[in-house]
Amino acid sequence: MATNAKNGTSKAQTQMQTLADGLSASTLTQLASVVVLGSNLTKAEAIAKLRTWVALYTAVITAKQAFAAAVTARTGIEETAKQFVASLIVYIKQMVGPNNPAVLATLGINPPKTRKQPGVNTKALAAAKSAATRKARGTMSKQQRQSLTVNPEPTLQFVGVGGASSTSAPVSPSAPATTRATPSAS
Repeated sequence: MATNAKNGTSKAQTQMQTLADGLSASTLTQLASVVVLGSNLTKAEAIAKLRTWVALYTAVITAKQAFAAAVTARTGIEETAKQFVASLIVYIKQMVGPNNPAVLATLGINPPKTRKQPGVNTKALAAAKSAATRKARGTMSKQQRQSLTVNPEPTLQFVGVGGASSTSAPVSPSAPATTRATPSAS
């Protein structure tokens, strides 16, 4: 059913309203009595039936508008209401005690759930996953890192005339390099 975007009325409602208004204003004697769907009706009965149906359509439009306004109003306060309720529950738990199920139940507050202890299988699976992750990522504790004994080997770097650098092979600290300067012949 098509509706008018401005006021929410449908084509059927508009047509019924126009028919009722037209019959009320009509002075034609042929319309004093009408036969509709096999029933004889006076003009007044036909108008009354049309106006009753128009009233139902209008009630639907009014209800839809009220519903939309209520939803908008609720949406506006929703976040504030949630924060208020959460804060009130925290306050009540502080005053009454979080483990006082009798009082909390009367206020509709569930007592805190007890933590479920993991089973043997769950603990074993967690330990295996943890070990596999440490191995795959190569992670170590602080003590494990300090126990590593890797001494870096020193290297020499030569810079050429054009600024190009070339790295030489590592130099062993036990064999120092000795070079002798030879006098030049003049």
